[in-house]
Amino acid sequence: MFKNFKWDNETEATINGSSLVIKAAPKSNFFMEPSDGARYLSGQFFYTDCGGGFLIRAKVMPNFASVYDVCTFLALSGDTCWAKLCFESTDIGTYAVVSVVTNEISDDANGVDIAGDSVYLQLAKNGDLFAMHYSTDGKEYKMVWYF
Repeated sequence: MFKNFKWDNETEATINGSSLVIKAAPKSNFFMEPSDGARYLSGQFFYTDCGGGFLIRAKVMPNFASVYDVCTFLALSGDTCWAKLCFESTDIGTYAVVSVVTNEISDDANGVDIAGDSVYLQLAKNGDLFAMHYSTDGKEYKMVWYF
């Protein structure tokens, strides 16, 4: 299932059937701080080259040990341009669907809070258009961001 995938900043990972468990390094991230331009480009990235369009969808279950722990889908187009859809432990004590789009600097938008410790994420690209969705049941997906 993951035969065409490769690592950037490889870390500990296990594959069990169709499940992938990745242990991220502490304080790893992809973010360009809007306030001062600080660059955080240390995240572990298990990826495949998609070319034109793609759709990735999975149930994610992060091990929320501390604030900002996250599971992320990342569409990367270089060191200063990317989009990520996350399920994150927020600084206000909730678990939320979060979107970040970076073009030289990052924005960071907390979305809907999720009651449980898992959610389905979906990231799609068609031409130059991206769509981010989430679902609590894996059937009905709701829009997070379209750009």
